[in-house]
Amino acid sequence: MMCILPLDHALASEKSVSFEVLLEQPFILPKWGGDNEIERLIRQHAAKLNVVYEVAEDQAIMAMVRNGLGISLLPEMVLQNHTESLALVPLSGDPYRMIGLACASLRNISPAARRFIEEVQQWLISNQEV
Repeated sequence: MMCILPLDHALASEKSVSFEVLLEQPFILPKWGGDNEIERLIRQHAAKLNVVYEVAEDQAIMAMVRNGLGISLLPEMVLQNHTESLALVPLSGDPYRMIGLACASLRNISPAARRFIEEVQQWLISNQEV
């Protein structure tokens, strides 16, 4: 999970930001439905963010942050092509996002599904920190 900020934000040059620092900022809360990583972080820190907007669409959140309407947290995977238009600062404690992949049987999956699984595995290997 990465903290996303406008390029000119005071925290944009930090190496990382703590969850406590987020409490002081206008926050755009991603609303994906159900239980999500940010809601878990809020519960874990027994905190109340200064939520100014709740938005379900990642692209809309990025546009709002770019235009100075607040800051937010989004998964790093979503932000790969936005590193020049937003400041991306890791959240202290290195929170992560759990992604699952399910199929009825690995033995009976289609060639396309098998290839997808291989691509995901390769992506995970190539993006591991050394």
